[in-house]
Amino acid sequence: MPTTATVLIGEYDDDVRDAFARLFRRAGYQVLTASDPLSVLDTASREQPDMVVLNLRDDDGPNACRALRADGRTQATRILMLTADLYPDADAAAAAGADAYMAKPMNNDDLLHQVRRLLTVETGRG
Repeated sequence: MPTTATVLIGEYDDDVRDAFARLFRRAGYQVLTASDPLSVLDTASREQPDMVVLNLRDDDGPNACRALRADGRTQATRILMLTADLYPDADAAAAAGADAYMAKPMNNDDLLHQVRRLLTVETGRG
């Protein structure tokens, strides 16, 4: 079912970012992309997406999440944090302000389900 929700993908790996962008576009979402924390913050502040999917290196993901929560323009934006590393874990992601956390690799259907669930909870636009 098409949606008008906008998803910002903050992903450092070009190939993964492109794959996520294709996945979300096929699912009917408007897609924005960023490759680093500053680009995520700038794009989120300017475009005010409904959802940010974050997979940034090391502490960049949690730090970007905290900054999004601290900005009045993005503090209510839904945030899903992804990682292939042991850090951040679900507790660290929640402490940084993420609404949800998923470990990579994950099934595309599970990722889309989680995004729809988060968007529906807050915006009714999933």
